[in-house]
Amino acid sequence: MNENPEKDILQLILGLLSEKEALELSKKMESEAGLKDIYDKFTESATDIELFYVARDIDALINEDELLKKQEKGKILRKFTGSKSKNMGSSWFKVLYFLLVVIIALVTSWGYNYYLKTEESKSAAIKMEKEQKMLKIRQDSLAGVLLKKEEELKKKGTDFNGIAITRNGYYAVPYRWAVNGTLLAFGRQGKNKIPATVVWDDEQLGLAIVEYAVSSQTTLPPLPYGFSKSDYFLGAEMLIAGKENNENAFNYGRVFRDHPDSLKMKLKLQLDIPVLGAPVLDPDGNIAGIVIDINDKGVATILKSKAMFMLVTEMNLDKGIKSIYLPVSSKIRGLSDTGKISKTAPFVACFNIRKNP
Repeated sequence: MNENPEKDILQLILGLLSEKEALELSKKMESEAGLKDIYDKFTESATDIELFYVARDIDALINEDELLKKQEKGKILRKFTGSKSKNMGSSWFKVLYFLLVVIIALVTSWGYNYYLKTEESKSAAIKMEKEQKMLKIRQDSLAGVLLKKEEELKKKGTDFNGIAITRNGYYAVPYRWAVNGTLLAFGRQGKNKIPATVVWDDEQLGLAIVEYAVSSQTTLPPLPYGFSKSDYFLGAEMLIAGKENNENAFNYGRVFRDHPDSLKMKLKLQLDIPVLGAPVLDPDGNIAGIVIDINDKGVATILKSKAMFMLVTEMNLDKGIKSIYLPVSSKIRGLSDTGKISKTAPFVACFNIRKNP
């Protein structure tokens, strides 16, 4: 214990005495009233912070070695906390840097995908625009051809085809083109026109049977094709083997509408060649029907051969007309399209009609 009691009491309050020294000083304060007064004065008049500054200012009361020890402890503590703060700052910087890299990567990826989608949309729009232009050109082309045909109807009549159903000059033709007008047939060489007569027609079926003038018609060879009673699946390809000005004029089409209960089907034509009345050959070389109409979108309406069988049945009930039997087997099955056209050509007739005013 020091000889200076004030120093001892101050060290006791600051907790700088050992347990033994603190116990001895406490016993001494109990026996000496002056020490107790000093203790009460320090504890009542000063806060912990004030005691700290008082202890620092009265160098004579505090051991210089003890202050150095406390200062050394403070330096170590500050060094530790400062290092920890720096490390924490470095960690936060790394986290923020990582988040920034992730955000940049996501934005870049989104921007690239958006660019690709935009380019694909532009490409699709350009492709669609081109296709629409091509379709419009085709429609305009076909509409122009049909308009020309309509003008010809007013001036010199309309040309259309018919397919032979017998060897002695009976031809199946579309009803709407064969009635109510002056009907002529082109001669075999195409240099003259021969009168033709409608021998039977059925407006409901949309079909008529036309005959050449007897004196001008020679017997045809056996028919190389048969007439089909079948229905056709969607997408089936058909060959249209017609004539125009006595020259072969063929076309192709695919079935896109057919129904077993219907006598008509629809074909989407591939070429801008109108061949009204021309026979439609299926892949087996049979006559699937005849073309009775073509719209400006290149869609042909086909009157199926089923209607021909029905019309022939009507005719056979009339005793004044020689019975007709449509062939059902084809001899041109397996031939190329060119072969089918050449074999069918002699049996396709060209007609012209001028409608009555």
